[in-house]
Amino acid sequence: MNMIELKAPCKINLSLDITSKRCDGYHTLESIFQTVSLFDEITVQKKVSGIELCCDGVEIDAEKNTCYKAALLFFEKTKICGGVKITVKKNIPSQAGLGGGSSDAAAVLKGLNKLYDTELSDDELCRLGVKIGADVPFFIVGNTAYVSGIGEIIKPIKPIRDIFIAIAKGKSGISTVGAYKKFDTLLNQKHTNTKQIVSLIANSDIKAAAKLCVNSLEDCAELEDIEKIKSIFDKNGAFLSLMSGSGSAVFGLFTSKENAEAAVFDCSKQFAFAAVCTPFTDGSSV
Repeated sequence: MNMIELKAPCKINLSLDITSKRCDGYHTLESIFQTVSLFDEITVQKKVSGIELCCDGVEIDAEKNTCYKAALLFFEKTKICGGVKITVKKNIPSQAGLGGGSSDAAAVLKGLNKLYDTELSDDELCRLGVKIGADVPFFIVGNTAYVSGIGEIIKPIKPIRDIFIAIAKGKSGISTVGAYKKFDTLLNQKHTNTKQIVSLIANSDIKAAAKLCVNSLEDCAELEDIEKIKSIFDKNGAFLSLMSGSGSAVFGLFTSKENAEAAVFDCSKQFAFAAVCTPFTDGSSV
């Protein structure tokens, strides 16, 4: 086997509660992560040596890229004398809070593990992934999960099914670092009981869970597009609409595919990105 093609799914944060700030500057959180059927497309191909990276047909300055970092860590860990050409087709919008870069890195780690038959466990891949970014370990596991710590503590929970997800994003993005800095200045920070949300999801009561879901970072965004998108989702029957992660994408949960499609149609008239998705729960992004 000399080449593997992978799908790298994005994620939404069904709820995101920032719980504290550590002395090293990292924030701890409690969140419900869900992989979603919107994918970047990743190809990893064996080379004799070196790491080559192309994104959407253009060779890019790679050293700060998450895919490059993932490959470098893999070869350092395994001591393999080999190389890889990584090709990325981006479909997940950037600076959106959807975890595209983290998912791409996880896909590269999983792909190289299979390509070179190194049989690293998920735990080992997660330990590599967290060196790249706090969200990377989640994408090694995928599906629906209760996530805590700085994002590295992952507990799979009952998968969410039978809903439709609309996602939309305006032209403006949000810096993750800037969002967390802004959060530290807020006087009225949003919080919730994430463990109760997990319990309701376990009992298949997603609508009751939705009533408790918050995003602690939403008030940090200060973008009109976020409220406009939420309003469109609500008018089309969403039972939950929230900003995902540090933003600026917004998702809406629907019981009806037709309502989700109508919301995306309305958003597509005004905003740079809009798509209908479903929960991605097949257990692997490879």
